[in-house]
Amino acid sequence: MPQGAPPAKNYTVSVETRSGGLTSTYGTDNDVFINIVGKLGDSNMFQLKQKGKNLFEKGKTDVFERTMADLGDLLGVQIEKRGKINDQWHMQSIAISDGTRHYR
Repeated sequence: MPQGAPPAKNYTVSVETRSGGLTSTYGTDNDVFINIVGKLGDSNMFQLKQKGKNLFEKGKTDVFERTMADLGDLLGVQIEKRGKINDQWHMQSIAISDGTRHYR
């Protein structure tokens, strides 16, 4: 990190995909991106991915680790699904932790 930058923190992002309802296609094969916004800044949009893993499937929870500058108390998130597949992904919930603070 550049000199004078805030200290780095490890963030854990857990994304739960909905498991039931009127349609059976709640998962997605598109790319999913997140921007985490805190009192000290934001993460900038980054892709939630894990090499070789089929992510965001119906009824599953996917967990991602990311080290970045301390964002302070979290204020919100922005989620984007990008791709050419027309599906009906439904995110059930998202949880973020920095090891000491937990947000849902």
